[in-house]
Amino acid sequence: MTFTSIKRDVKLDEDLFIFHPPAGSREVGTVNWLEPSIQPTNMAVRVSNEVPPPDLLTVVAPDFATGESRPKVNGMVVLYAEINANGLPQNIRVIRTLGNELDDKAVEAVKKWRFERRGQQSATVVTAIGVDFYAP
Repeated sequence: MTFTSIKRDVKLDEDLFIFHPPAGSREVGTVNWLEPSIQPTNMAVRVSNEVPPPDLLTVVAPDFATGESRPKVNGMVVLYAEINANGLPQNIRVIRTLGNELDDKAVEAVKKWRFERRGQQSATVVTAIGVDFYAP
């Protein structure tokens, strides 16, 4: 067995390889394609080797109208969602709540998320989506 090495002719700044989120940004949510508690309903299926997960294209944070106070709670609303062949979330329901107002805001936000299906995949897939809320 032989090994080779690569020599760089120019030293690269290690900071170039670190993701830097925009100033003031926070995590909005998470998508868990393999959450075991999420069971498909209707004609939906779980992500598998045969059915790859769609790519997340657009994430929308929960909206709070002008003058409305931000939530005074830290936590996550967890939603069941089906992503159809067009990349649209549908049949969204709350599976872990933070209260009606925050639950409603989470559902409204996820309805605006957009996904892109890989290849010719046409199956509707299920996922758990967690929407984060942070007190200011």
